Amino acid sequence: AGGMSEEALFFDALRSFVAIPSISADRSCIDHCWRAAVFIATTCEHLGCQTKLATPQGRKSNGLDVPIVIARMCANAKGTAHWTGGQVPSKASPDGGRLGGGGRECVVVYGHYDVAYAQYDSDWKSDPFEMTGRDGYLYGRGVSDDKGPILASLYAAKELHTAGKLGVDVVFVIEGEEESGRSLHERSFPDIIKDNLHWFEGCKAVVISNNYWVDNERPCLTYGMRGVIDMEVWVSGPRKDLHAGVDGGIV
Repeated sequence: AGGMSEEALFFDALRSFVAIPSISADRSCIDHCWRAAVFIATTCEHLGCQTKLATPQGRKSNGLDVPIVIARMCANAKGTAHWTGGQVPSKASPDGGRLGGGGRECVVVYGHYDVAYAQYDSDWKSDPFEMTGRDGYLYGRGVSDDKGPILASLYAAKELHTAGKLGVDVVFVIEGEEESGRSLHERSFPDIIKDNLHWFEGCKAVVISNNYWVDNERPCLTYGMRGVIDMEVWVSGPRKDLHAGVDGGIV
């Protein structure tokens, strides 16, 4: 990557990321989902994050059991509450110990490295897993949902850090089954987050990295969504059909 600009590095990374067909609704693609997880984890480390591949820790899951990538980039802006006299605040220890330099605040950025199903057919004018540019737009599965926004957020945080202007820790939580159709419970998302709460110490805000623009020129910051309810209903009953006296005879 010698001599490449940050912009060129970003597009090169996005091209490689899009090329991985990490379709979480298709169990035959589980190896590709793992490849995508390792790819984004490696990218996080390269950009200076302390990174972990978090799994359900032996719990039974109805999902793919692909990891959630958790990565924390530490603030380094002088004059913030996190400044410690010329030293970058201590990072989370790899063995899961508590974050040092207590009291640091963070912003959590959520994303997902899996994608919905796609194939080269009448709906696609090019291979969905080969990023291409046409008429000023990039095309490829995951370019907008959600591989592009993940990388954009990472590179933006890195640019601030390089300039010494990252005034708050940024924690990335990037899962691999958002497009699977499975519930949060089935993919063990709540359990994995609970097991790793120390990574989110000082959280003041959560940002979802894939949403809408007002139009093709103006991005927007969505601060709330309406009409979204996620629930699970569990119903249990007898093993036999009890309808119309089928079991037990006349009452």
